[in-house]
Amino acid sequence: MLTTDQNKRTAKLEDFVFLVLFIAWFTLDFLYNIDIDSFSWSTEANYLHLLSPIKYCMMIYIFLFRRYSVRNWIIIFGVGILLFVSARRSEYYVIFYAWLFIVAAKPEMIDRVIRVTFFLSLLYVMLTVISALTGVLPNTFNRRGTEIRMALGFTHPNQLAFRILILAGCYTWLRRSSWRWMDDLVLFLVILILRFIANSLTSTLCAGLLLMAMLFRFIYTKLDGRWRSGVLWIIVMGTFCLNVLLFILTFCYSDSGFTKTVSDIMSRRLEFGHQALKDFGVSFLGQVVYLTKGEREFAGLAEELIVDNAYIHLLLREGILVFLIVNAGYFLCQVKAVKRNDYYTTVLLAIMAFFGSGETMLFWAMGNVFLIFLTDLFQHTDRDATIWKYGRKLLKRAA
Repeated sequence: MLTTDQNKRTAKLEDFVFLVLFIAWFTLDFLYNIDIDSFSWSTEANYLHLLSPIKYCMMIYIFLFRRYSVRNWIIIFGVGILLFVSARRSEYYVIFYAWLFIVAAKPEMIDRVIRVTFFLSLLYVMLTVISALTGVLPNTFNRRGTEIRMALGFTHPNQLAFRILILAGCYTWLRRSSWRWMDDLVLFLVILILRFIANSLTSTLCAGLLLMAMLFRFIYTKLDGRWRSGVLWIIVMGTFCLNVLLFILTFCYSDSGFTKTVSDIMSRRLEFGHQALKDFGVSFLGQVVYLTKGEREFAGLAEELIVDNAYIHLLLREGILVFLIVNAGYFLCQVKAVKRNDYYTTVLLAIMAFFGSGETMLFWAMGNVFLIFLTDLFQHTDRDATIWKYGRKLLKRAA
């Protein structure tokens, strides 16, 4: 039996190992998404090669350190196998990697991981922007009509906007217990940067919703328990219904009428999503599709088709089964947050869910750190054990 001091030392070691792996993975992912094509290692193949040892170390960490009940281990392995098969069939491992991150993380690590993400993101974004402004990295300019969009060292203005939005979300989470009017001004500044520098519509709207939620919290805190729960249900179901509506409009898109108008407002997202559904169809468990500019160039496809919708991406790449499992898990986590009257978790999950209708980065584990909230899907008890410990017990019984 381990003493209390030994348990504490073991827990600290576990947390330290996880944070080291997380920082290494986060840093590698960040480097891959800045505009450093002039460096020979910055290809996707080299990125995946560098990611491999981190990925395998994360798996070993899960087997040696993470404690779950037998029921949860069965779910973890069952879902994990499905996601791995789908990833192999689609050659797209984003969802599988997100699952590794969720299973490896501990609920009590949420604050620490978000704090690390905030400071790393702040440092890396500042270094990237400074490098772009001083000519070390290219500063790519895109145009939307007459408006100029700056990437400031990132591969695309939307990548810059995404990183700043996550920064704003982390800032909100860390300041939630001591929020002041100056913090509202910080979010307002973020909105201006997203609108007039990156000029990213989806990220700007999400930052605006975040500011509105923080302004509304003064009213929310004065409500009784029943009304608070009602407000949170409105946030969750409002986001859910809006996403379902946009999903249906994508399926029903036509070159004239209401869907055409909505698609034009959303930079042709409904049109491209509908075309991708026609071109590739929907599989049961994963298929190879070409939904980004780089993928289509590699496949020799000249027709423009850039699908900026995380849910369409998920459905086309991973298949209907994984699509249902992932979305059910995300929605269940939101429901649990509502039942706890957890305002900030509910708001951040809802905003990121809305973000997924306009961008693809919703399920990027090293981008959207708020996927760590999905650790709440697993109930923990004092009887939880590592898979290593369960394995030794089975071997003893067999002997």
